[in-house]
Amino acid sequence: MFTRWSAEYLLRENRIGTIENRKLADFVVLNRDYLTVPEDEIGAIDPVLTVVGGQIVYSQPEFAKTAGLPLVGFQEKPSWWQRGTPEEATKARTRPARDSGE
Repeated sequence: MFTRWSAEYLLRENRIGTIENRKLADFVVLNRDYLTVPEDEIGAIDPVLTVVGGQIVYSQPEFAKTAGLPLVGFQEKPSWWQRGTPEEATKARTRPARDSGE
């Protein structure tokens, strides 16, 4: 509803505002519903598909295979991403760097 009104305000309702054939769309498909997972598990939710301007810019390998989509985007393992609560992220940023011994 809000995106449709914005598209009408911009006089671009024929190109944006709703997810329809021949319209541009930006959206993400997640592997879990962040409205129903326990709060402490929200940080473990991963994207399985990202579409920007109607083009797939990321697809997770298993999801892409199941959905018959191309494998696209950054394919590093999710363990590479920083996880945790906002408090843990703040602690990690403020922790002094360890001496690597080099």
